[in-house]
Amino acid sequence: MEMPGLKTRQQHALKVSRILEPNYPVCRLGNKLNPLDEYLYIVLSLRTHEHGLHRAYKGFKKAFPAWRDASRASVSKIAAAISSAGLADQRAKRIHSAISLIKRKLGETSLRRLRRMPQEEVEHFLLSLAGIGLKSARCIMMYSLGFSVLPVDIHVARISRRVGLTTHANSNALHADLARIVPPQHRYAFHVCCVQHGRTVCRGHKPRCDECCLSRLCRKIGVKDSWSSGIAPKD
Repeated sequence: MEMPGLKTRQQHALKVSRILEPNYPVCRLGNKLNPLDEYLYIVLSLRTHEHGLHRAYKGFKKAFPAWRDASRASVSKIAAAISSAGLADQRAKRIHSAISLIKRKLGETSLRRLRRMPQEEVEHFLLSLAGIGLKSARCIMMYSLGFSVLPVDIHVARISRRVGLTTHANSNALHADLARIVPPQHRYAFHVCCVQHGRTVCRGHKPRCDECCLSRLCRKIGVKDSWSSGIAPKD
């Protein structure tokens, strides 16, 4: 499928945003203000059901009320605190490794200094943390550090492809393309609205097209989403 020009797609993205925003709250979706808390939330959420995620997150915060407490903990103690999320040993190693790197590179167990760094440097640093890919790095940047970036998860990717904003399947290409299309002031709302719309209506399988506010823009009405897998990494 041949895509329209950039300006046309930018106008189309604004139309999509203006349709979605009145239908969904522009909220945090449970994401955290503290960037290290957001890192923890992301690492615990991968391949974890919601109940296990919340239990593990609360278990970690109870065991380590401050991040400096976690910085002195062993991998085994971290694993015990997050055991309800499953894969506790693997997750604990990632968390322990990230804390060590942050303390070594930034001089403290905190990511607050990233707020004063250039966006590209911040993204590069976050990508160096264990368990973090491009989408997750941009979630931390958007939700917790105040950068006007657009994380592209499976829902954002699916909806963007269905309404004809992009045809890319590769994560890096998707992020780059949609960053060109969605203006900075709309990226936060575009992300959170797409996530909510993708979870409830524009689902990967059995989309509820008869209830969809974007149905008149959709190129795939009633068609099974053949590109659900591999669009964006679940990092």
